Amino acid sequence: MDLGERLDAAIAARNSELQDLSRAIHDRPETRFREVHAAALLTQFLSEQHFRVQSVPGLDTAFVAQHGAAHPVVAFLAEYDALPDIGHACGHNLIAAMAVGAALSLVDVGADGDGGSVWVIGCPAEEGGGGKIRLIEAGIFTEVDVALMLHPADSNEVDPPYLARVGYDITFHGRASHVIAAPERGISALEAVLGFFHLVNSVRPYLRSDAHINAIITHGGSAPNVVPEFAALQVVIRTNDRTYLAEVESRVLEIARSAASAVGCEVQWTQTAPPYWDVRQNPVLAELARKEFDRVGRVVTQAQRARASTDLGNVSYVVPAFHGNIQLGPGLDPHTREFAAAAASPYGEQAVRDGARVLAGVGARLFNDRSLMKRVHEQFAAPASKDMNAVSNRGEGRA
Repeated sequence: MDLGERLDAAIAARNSELQDLSRAIHDRPETRFREVHAAALLTQFLSEQHFRVQSVPGLDTAFVAQHGAAHPVVAFLAEYDALPDIGHACGHNLIAAMAVGAALSLVDVGADGDGGSVWVIGCPAEEGGGGKIRLIEAGIFTEVDVALMLHPADSNEVDPPYLARVGYDITFHGRASHVIAAPERGISALEAVLGFFHLVNSVRPYLRSDAHINAIITHGGSAPNVVPEFAALQVVIRTNDRTYLAEVESRVLEIARSAASAVGCEVQWTQTAPPYWDVRQNPVLAELARKEFDRVGRVVTQAQRARASTDLGNVSYVVPAFHGNIQLGPGLDPHTREFAAAAASPYGEQAVRDGARVLAGVGARLFNDRSLMKRVHEQFAAPASKDMNAVSNRGEGRA
């Protein structure tokens, strides 16, 4: 058998174990930074498969599982956090199983060869917690030569675009008073919130079409006969790239200041998560993945526009990375109960089998043709900046 056939056989032999892992994670959903069961399940299993498992200081549900001790290091990224109320409606149980399956199959067939290492990096809190950003800060990716992962979606894609994003909780503080007896003594924090929405809508026509500013009111007062002394909103800003994200972010915070000033309120803001950057897709990795999708009989389509954000974007500015999509079912939207159900269906099982095989195939090609790894790094070194401080991290503020 050639290497591809050996990988096919290895995935088939591991299929039952991979499906058990996927179901066990799906059946016990855990939200960001609370993935205790999933992390324990994965680390125990990988330890039993003779991977060296290490914890990550300060991140209780993160881990690094290593096989081999030399370069190149091919790392498969496992996500396993769920969403509040609707469980694994983003299919992270499948991502974890695909990553483990790819790593095990490479080791099983010896595809890493002499002088290579296979890692599984356990990445908590993708859903708004920026777990991979914390892993970057912990130095986990310093020795990684390439990072690979697949995400379930409604189509198969090898270079889908992802939006840069940042979110804020913004609070306005005024002064309470009775709306009839002494309205002149009050300062309405709610009016500042409403002014914020009005100003955002006023600037929308003058922003690029890829700028998305979405907000909700999280507190608007406690009684209609009292001038609200406190009001709050939550806003998420997305753009196609991290540089423009910083520009729009600055405008939104200036709008918050202006809305507060107009009413006479004080304003404070807190970043709800570190900024997620757009994904720097690597054309060399994308083409390798396309060949592996062909091998498993899946048709690759081209994404028309960016529809989501991921903290893998930040990783892609630190090391060469691949973040593709694998079809769970046509017309399925993530973050829905239908998507959660599909993640535990036969469609999910097929995604695990095919996804693990696609990732393993990419890894095998990189191990067995070092010129490909060189091309990957040459592409990564081309123009885009890897400066980790390119997007401002304002964190907290007040005016």
